[in-house]
Amino acid sequence: MSSDTLIVLYEQHVYQSNRQNAKQEVFWVFQHCLSVSWMQLSSSKRSDISADKLALLDCCLVDYQRGKPLAYILGSVPFLDLELYIEEGVLIPRVDTERVVLAAINYLSKGASLLELGVGSGAISCSLALRVADLSVVCIDKSSQAIKVAEKNIEKYDLAQKITTLKADWFSALAVEKVNMVIANPPYIAKNDSAIMPEVRQFEPREALFSNNNGLADLFHIIKLSKQYLKPNGYLVLEHGYTQQPAVVANLIKEKFSIVQKGNDGTHPRYVIAKL
Repeated sequence: MSSDTLIVLYEQHVYQSNRQNAKQEVFWVFQHCLSVSWMQLSSSKRSDISADKLALLDCCLVDYQRGKPLAYILGSVPFLDLELYIEEGVLIPRVDTERVVLAAINYLSKGASLLELGVGSGAISCSLALRVADLSVVCIDKSSQAIKVAEKNIEKYDLAQKITTLKADWFSALAVEKVNMVIANPPYIAKNDSAIMPEVRQFEPREALFSNNNGLADLFHIIKLSKQYLKPNGYLVLEHGYTQQPAVVANLIKEKFSIVQKGNDGTHPRYVIAKL
């Protein structure tokens, strides 16, 4: 297939897409499938692209046009300065959570201990383990697939000596061993929330997105039980939905936490850090 033909195909898929960043994203799909740069693609006639690569490109472009998240197509997602492995069935980490990580660092000292609830891809645990000296991390998820993906990222960044994974539903598999910080980005979307983007609802794992009690059930559960696992003056760090901060703060105060930081994602309230 010639470069001219590939460029026409590229332009067709950019035109057909209603995604905001289609021009860049469609190129990333081409680059991922064909292992070529834009210069290589556009500067010479090509007939050496294998049938397997062209078949992969066709499949990925179909997925892209039906709304599949780009991270699942590419099998990777940037998070802070990491490039994390990701696959369908595991929640895609987002910029909002980067802000939570950068805030949490300020409350962790050398040699601290951390418990992450709902590890997903391992974005939070890997980022903190790389930034805090001698940090000891236990991270939990009830999804075997999430644990597998997190372990791939832990291995990629050589963090197996600092991070231990456990398959469990929140605190269910833990002995009462107290830590300096509990951190979580739990499911917090109300099941009847009509504002959630269609591609998120269609492709990302429901168990990592939706919670009962207008999205607050898992947040409140973590607040109540985390007291058993935090050392004196330990910190609880929670990401939440942008309308939920007042309810989360009220529940934390009810459970005898003191609020040390309320943060946003640049526009909306997004996380709370509390101290026991």
